[in-house]
Amino acid sequence: MILQTGALAGTLAFPSRLFAAPLPRIADAAPALGSGSLVAWVRVTLDAGAKIRLVQLDEAALPVAAAPVLRLSRAALGEAPAASGWEQMRIACRAAHNLAVATAARCWGAAAADCAVEHGRILHRRLGRAVGYAVWAEFSGTT
Repeated sequence: MILQTGALAGTLAFPSRLFAAPLPRIADAAPALGSGSLVAWVRVTLDAGAKIRLVQLDEAALPVAAAPVLRLSRAALGEAPAASGWEQMRIACRAAHNLAVATAARCWGAAAADCAVEHGRILHRRLGRAVGYAVWAEFSGTT
């Protein structure tokens, strides 16, 4: 399920092996940030919390860099049954969104508060920078 997307609509395939694939850190590939897209892959499981992998894709939708995997505990997502699976997914996707915006801002030497997300792109108008952005989300009852 794609919750937010831009230019990648209909072309995004996010195989599981990318979750563990060794890639250079996004910060090391920062000069190229502005072409391609940032894609956050969110995997939420009721019994284990969530994992978020932020990957930079080039114009051909091939991975070129990644941020370290961000792990969210069950407590950070809201303990079941108080928080539904949908609510846990919403919290995890918001964390992925914030990670993508902060990463883009850091690569551009800007503050995340000065960035906006519109129509599937992270934008910094004053700097004239933009990068495509999407969230790919998966949910499972168990790991």
